[in-house]
Amino acid sequence: MIQALLHARKKLFGPSTEVSKQVDGHLSLFESTQELAEQLNLSKTKIAVKLHERKPRQPGIRQEMLAGLP
Repeated sequence: MIQALLHARKKLFGPSTEVSKQVDGHLSLFESTQELAEQLNLSKTKIAVKLHERKPRQPGIRQEMLAGLP
């Protein structure tokens, strides 16, 4: 039973079956991995996000919201 569990985990969390080796005759979008790395580095940009702080809840607001309900 333990062997079956280990095998199932290996299948579930193991390397993807879609990974394949380079096959002769197949074309690649990039000449080399160096060119791919350069293109990926060019596309990286930093994004600035405004700081957001939560306001603490005011006591009694829930009572007001629920006051109109039967």
